[in-house]
Amino acid sequence: MTEDLSQNSSGSQDTSQDSGVSSEGQLSNPTGENTAAQNNQKSQTVTNQNSQGSKKYDLGVLFVHGIGFQKPGDTFKTMFWPIKDKVEEFMNQGKSNGTVNLTQAYYGSGKYNFQINNTPLTGVDMQVSDSNGYKSIAFRESYWHGKNINKQDANFLDNIKIFQAVLRLFFLKVLQPRLSTILFIIFIGFMLRSLGTSSFLSIFKDDGLQWVIVAFIFGLLALFLIIFILMKISEIKSVIKSLWGQIKISKLGYASNYIKMVSSDINLIMNESKNILIISHSMGGYLVYKALAQINGFNGKIYFVGMGSGLGPMSIIEYDNKDGEGSILGYFVSKLRTNILVYLTLFSLLSVELVTLWFNLSLFFSCRWDNGSILITRGLSGNPILMCIFINITMILLAYLAVFVFLNKGFKLGYLGKYSHYEFYYPADLVGNTSRFVYSRGINEARVGGNLGLSAMGNIFKRVVFAHDMGYYMKNNTVVDSSSRLVGLGAGVQSFSLRDIEFDLRKNYRKYQLWWAWYIFLGIGGFQALMDTLKAYNVPLPFYTVIYAGPMLVFLQYVSYFIVGYFFKTLIHLYCLKIGLSSRLYRVFSFFTIDFSMITLIAPLLFINIYGRPGFVSSLALFVVLIFVLIIIANYIKWRKGSAG
Repeated sequence: MTEDLSQNSSGSQDTSQDSGVSSEGQLSNPTGENTAAQNNQKSQTVTNQNSQGSKKYDLGVLFVHGIGFQKPGDTFKTMFWPIKDKVEEFMNQGKSNGTVNLTQAYYGSGKYNFQINNTPLTGVDMQVSDSNGYKSIAFRESYWHGKNINKQDANFLDNIKIFQAVLRLFFLKVLQPRLSTILFIIFIGFMLRSLGTSSFLSIFKDDGLQWVIVAFIFGLLALFLIIFILMKISEIKSVIKSLWGQIKISKLGYASNYIKMVSSDINLIMNESKNILIISHSMGGYLVYKALAQINGFNGKIYFVGMGSGLGPMSIIEYDNKDGEGSILGYFVSKLRTNILVYLTLFSLLSVELVTLWFNLSLFFSCRWDNGSILITRGLSGNPILMCIFINITMILLAYLAVFVFLNKGFKLGYLGKYSHYEFYYPADLVGNTSRFVYSRGINEARVGGNLGLSAMGNIFKRVVFAHDMGYYMKNNTVVDSSSRLVGLGAGVQSFSLRDIEFDLRKNYRKYQLWWAWYIFLGIGGFQALMDTLKAYNVPLPFYTVIYAGPMLVFLQYVSYFIVGYFFKTLIHLYCLKIGLSSRLYRVFSFFTIDFSMITLIAPLLFINIYGRPGFVSSLALFVVLIFVLIIIANYIKWRKGSAG
């Protein structure tokens, strides 16, 4: 049985007498201590802590937010309740058959020492019982971007450096030897090479009236967007300036006041807890990592969880503050790593070689070998085709070697070795999935999927636009399950083990490996379906043409995956829930109706229609634009009804 607090932590926080939770008797700072004790502890290091046995809590859990405009209590509300509910669920399912009781509530900002009932919930003491007795757990929030702490005089040179660092971050991401980045570069090369060719331009020449309608609608949308921006220009400038300022302050590294604030909160909870668990989001992951690197003397276990962490991106941005490696050569290398021209050069070299290799391969397979030697065929440079391909591959390998040894190595984050570190990320998260290549092997990475419980269009919107949102991470089963298991493990509750967490993460990793293998198989099937379809119409598709048209077909397969996986699959999922179909039957049904049939066939059909049916692209564009406009109108009506209510 669980005795609970009201989850409406944004309004008045009156605590029920039946809940066993007292809102009085202790002050509202996160550690529950008086002002003198708190101020005294802020000046102490962790080495002066009490012995582990005399500490008040078996586990202290600290929630750390990212950049943005959170208010005190927002992060706690988003993170605490899903974890608390999941811990209770595990307790009921496990061998312990225990109970979860909330025994003490704390209100107000953790940076001040007062208690007002109208302030949000920022801390809870929880007692968990199993067959071995009671375990006490403290949940607290670290609120680090107060009103005055992020003020700093604007410096044009610093802004330029940050902008260059963001560009460096983008180029580093694209320069990684990954299938997605390679395909992206080749597709851009395909589009640039196709522009101006008669066969490509003929796709857009028909049905001029429909293109006029599409252009008119886009023009209206652009006009409304410009008007909206002009109306909100001062507010938008304020938001950008504040977010930019938070990045700017954090970029200072150990000199940052933000890191000092987070370090203070970590020290406070360490002083009262035998073990600690820190769950962070976005910039909070970077601040916690820097803070933990300075902490010594804590004898308990430390667990660190990052969601969409800014640890990787900020470590690259912060690199500007390094002075080299103690020598003239180290200083020179450090300056080269921050020079944007190095990244532009490598990116240009790699792009040219990848696109040229793709084109040379299509030439290679187009040769009929009539003269008995493939070497007769000439590449773009006039050299024998095999020599061109060899040069392409050599230059690509050298470019990736330079990226791996010279660039990536300089930004590599070391594993501190004194805590268990987990990083969760969505594939579409532009922060959490931007620079994972800087993580060392000791940092456990876990790719997480989406939430199919959303509406069809909401699923698309959430995954693409708000994949970095903290609330969206806390709706993911893998994130919540792992965090909740760490709570039980850190507190020493029976039936919680590290083995269960690692087993679930390995299972999740294998699932996505199989997912990639499956979609590659479907992609090959799509190519074969295209060739068979054209052959049936007496239009055989030679293999060299498949290679040349490959970038467009791969792009269309990704579009098919996006449409099918994010829209139709969600509709089928919701329908299966409505009729009560079991999860196993749903997977079988989804496999045959969606994965196998639609993803394999949609891309070839799009390809055939785009290149073979005049006016198809303009009709498709008009259909997509009209659907987009209807969605905007529907959301506006929904918003107006909500405002009126």
